[in-house]
Amino acid sequence: MAGEKRGSEKSNGHTKLDEAMTSLVQAHAALAQAQAVLAQSHAAFLAEKAVSDQRFAELGREFNRIEKERMELERANAKERMESERANAERFDRIEAILLEHNRILSALPEQLREKIGFKAPS
Repeated sequence: MAGEKRGSEKSNGHTKLDEAMTSLVQAHAALAQAQAVLAQSHAAFLAEKAVSDQRFAELGREFNRIEKERMELERANAKERMESERANAERFDRIEAILLEHNRILSALPEQLREKIGFKAPS
């Protein structure tokens, strides 16, 4: 019996060792599978990142083009505005000169009319 007990302990030890080895092999297989999934996920991520980086670069170039165009339009607008303000200032100066001349003519008109009709103010 003592021999049987030893045999059963030995076989029980082997059984536990076999179970541990089986668990280890299964865990290793699961780890390998997880690593494969991780590698696939990483590859997919890198591919998506490359597409995103390319799109981001395209958007950056488009932004730069639009910004350059906006600045060119702003410069052209400023130039047109300055030319318009200069033309308006000249126009206002001419109008002011005409109005001053009209004012001078109108101020002198009553006296000229009196002289024309022969009216003399009493002295």
